[in-house]
Amino acid sequence: MPRSQIKLILLSGIGGALEFFDFVIYALFASYLGQAFFPQANPVVNLINTYAVFAIGYVGRPLGSILFGHLGDRYGRKQSFTLAAFLMAAATFLIGCLPTYQHVGLTATLLLILLRIIQGISLGGEVGGVTVFVTEHVSTGRRGLAAGLIFMAIASGNILGSFTGFMLTHFLSESALYAWGWRVPFWIGFILGMVAYYIRRRTFETPIFTALDESQKQRFPFMALLKTSWLQVLTGISLTALPGATFALLLYMPSYMSTILHYPAANTYLNNMIAFVIVSVFTAVFGYLSDYIGRKQLILLGSILTIFITYYLFNMLLSSYHMLIFNIGLAFVAAITNGCYGCAIAEQFRTEIRYTGMAFSLNVGVTIFAGVTPLVSMFLFNLTHDALAPIYFLTACAVLNLIGALALKQTSPRMASALDAIV
Repeated sequence: MPRSQIKLILLSGIGGALEFFDFVIYALFASYLGQAFFPQANPVVNLINTYAVFAIGYVGRPLGSILFGHLGDRYGRKQSFTLAAFLMAAATFLIGCLPTYQHVGLTATLLLILLRIIQGISLGGEVGGVTVFVTEHVSTGRRGLAAGLIFMAIASGNILGSFTGFMLTHFLSESALYAWGWRVPFWIGFILGMVAYYIRRRTFETPIFTALDESQKQRFPFMALLKTSWLQVLTGISLTALPGATFALLLYMPSYMSTILHYPAANTYLNNMIAFVIVSVFTAVFGYLSDYIGRKQLILLGSILTIFITYYLFNMLLSSYHMLIFNIGLAFVAAITNGCYGCAIAEQFRTEIRYTGMAFSLNVGVTIFAGVTPLVSMFLFNLTHDALAPIYFLTACAVLNLIGALALKQTSPRMASALDAIV
């Protein structure tokens, strides 16, 4: 891979990591936000309320995919996902400045919901946009690796978030975290978001989009997508089920482990950070392998492994308190599909609707599956008092992911130039 392409992937990946950090810190600090923005209740009810807002934030993602997809397919990939970074930084900063429920009552909760939706709109243009941007810059036989590196970088945003959580819980008292410490990661996120914005302004437009004739551009890319590629959209949505649910479950585990299973908070953040390191590294590895083996085969493998081994991993967590083994096992399985699904979805769409198709499919799927995973898990636990409740939803998502993989067109660029064929 040429040095210029490596530099481009690095710059794009850093931007993605920093923007994703802004979004995930809400989930990582959910237990503290629950105290700040909701009436006083027992810890389980507070977590349910907080994760309801977490889910509401995902509602903005499909809206963002349509908005930024339109900009990306009409005016350029670079302009679209650069604007997304600025919007995310602004919303994150404002969350860190919000008054609490104790000071202004329900107004604080409503403002939090509004800013979470704005964050969701921004993220709706992010993951799909950066994936399309990078895969359109690299050669056919390296698209899996390039997308894998991008998703590796995005996962590293979670590492940074977990590290922030570990440091704050280690050095600040519980009372300080509830009083003001929860604001710190959002202010850090604003600074990192502006760094992402600056980095993206220094990139250049993709050659594939630049070569697209003006007459080929769709006036309304979203309408063209629904008219000509609805089957690919449904396939893409189903392919996000498992990566989305697993990602949300990993984010959710620190609060779940400390609140429900009574693990020390600092330990949960440290183990979560280790899990995301594993996800990051092996996401790139499986992205690379998908260029040789094929995206479809690896997604099938990841789905089947999830169905058969996550129950045993979670049961081990409950019975033997092997938190590290659980995190390592779940992270490794998650990396298999995480390294492949983004590129696989992008390869299903033509250039003139690719940004919209990729962003909409991914974000609708993530909204349905990742957005509700913490909420459904807590609801099931509250209803059944079964600590295994999160695994039931994850298994259902793995089955749906398996169905999507079976419907997927073969996308191994080493065997067939799938993306080039539909440019």
